[in-house]
Amino acid sequence: MNLSNNEYKLLYLVEGESEAALIKAIKNEYIYSGRVLVFNPWTKKAGNLTRNIRGKTVCILIFDTDEYRAGKANTKLLQENLRLLEKYSEEVIVICQNETLEDELVKSCSIKKIEGFFNLKSINEHKKRFIKTNNLSVKLKEKSFDINKIWIGKNIDFLSENKSNLIKK
Repeated sequence: MNLSNNEYKLLYLVEGESEAALIKAIKNEYIYSGRVLVFNPWTKKAGNLTRNIRGKTVCILIFDTDEYRAGKANTKLLQENLRLLEKYSEEVIVICQNETLEDELVKSCSIKKIEGFFNLKSINEHKKRFIKTNNLSVKLKEKSFDINKIWIGKNIDFLSENKSNLIKK
């Protein structure tokens, strides 16, 4: 599947506001552009999302795995959501984050801990600042963001393989 030729509409379904901020900051330069909606597949039903899927739409589902690895995630709901999205869209690209977005940022930027992204004291402070930062793409460049180091882990066992390379330019 070639996403570079504008044959498909892309719909990024991301778990939280931090992921939405990241996608908005890196689309066009690092990944192919598309619409971004916040949707947590572990806790919400995808039924209402189907009205956003029109024509040749590829859904890119990006979510954390920390709750799954801790044994607290609703895997049945996730599987139901995937079946529904697959029914309505051309393809569903599943990208599991290695634990959380913050872990992915540490891997893909020149920082040792997430607090070093903005030189803050806590992860909660980081999340608030990350979401509110207007020039996030500039900040990512300052921290040597490398698109080839983010979202490269294996998806959780019962899901299809990680195809994050399809959305990267």
